Amino acid sequence: MNVEVERKFVCDPDIQNKLRDIGAVCVGQSKFHDQYFDSPDFCLTLRDVWLRRRQGCWELKCPSSKSTPGMEEEERLCSRYREITSLPQIIAKVRDVMKHGCEEQGGQRVSEVEEEGKEGDRQGHKGATGETKTGSHIDQKDPMINHSDKPNTKRSDTVNKDVTGFEDANQCSLEKDSDLSWLRELNLVPFAEFTTERCSFSLSEEGEEGVIHVDLDKADFGFCVGEIEVLVPDGKEVQSALKKIQRTAERLGLSGDQRIQGKMDVYLQRYCPEHYRKLLNAHVL
Repeated sequence: MNVEVERKFVCDPDIQNKLRDIGAVCVGQSKFHDQYFDSPDFCLTLRDVWLRRRQGCWELKCPSSKSTPGMEEEERLCSRYREITSLPQIIAKVRDVMKHGCEEQGGQRVSEVEEEGKEGDRQGHKGATGETKTGSHIDQKDPMINHSDKPNTKRSDTVNKDVTGFEDANQCSLEKDSDLSWLRELNLVPFAEFTTERCSFSLSEEGEEGVIHVDLDKADFGFCVGEIEVLVPDGKEVQSALKKIQRTAERLGLSGDQRIQGKMDVYLQRYCPEHYRKLLNAHVL
């Protein structure tokens, strides 16, 4: 199970030239559609667990411990997640989080988050019938359909890519729409959905093993962000990965000591402010 160590950065207009100047090679362009799922009480995301369906492929990102002596500054600017791509393992992990993890929401940290959201929930918008409406309506027959006012691109479960050098879709857990009973059973519904255009680069350092990945993303809700990523097999050599990311950032002239928001942060801030506030209060974002 790989651990993704990643640092986000603000893209300037000359970023592709800067990447080529330091020896990075463009390995392809892609366009993909993401759906993110959680329970109505945000059981997964309040524990920093992110269930995603990308182009028909299921992925689960779980937090990895952060305790690398002497690398506190680098860690503060980076994120670190374990990624599970086997569907049976994903379902088992989600069940475990929802069975045991959500019980911890009775604890002080999460209970405070929930208490702060109660008043906002009680003051939801009233429809013509007087019924309280949430931000979206979930089709009970098809949990993949989310009728909301959020920006949305027509979903395509076939790979919709114009890619050179990418085979991700052949390496992930695919599932037919007709076999989604586990979503219904666990009451998991989509809370975020958007399309991303990505330009990907790879970079190797002389005398160093492994590849540094740099992705330039543009989301369909008008947000752009760059990502420097190093994959660490089984979570080993995290310190080396952090150093590689730091060196790459310095070579690209990236400055600043503040962590940069990612696509999900901005999406939730704009379109799911209550969810966003709860995650902030829970110190997830």
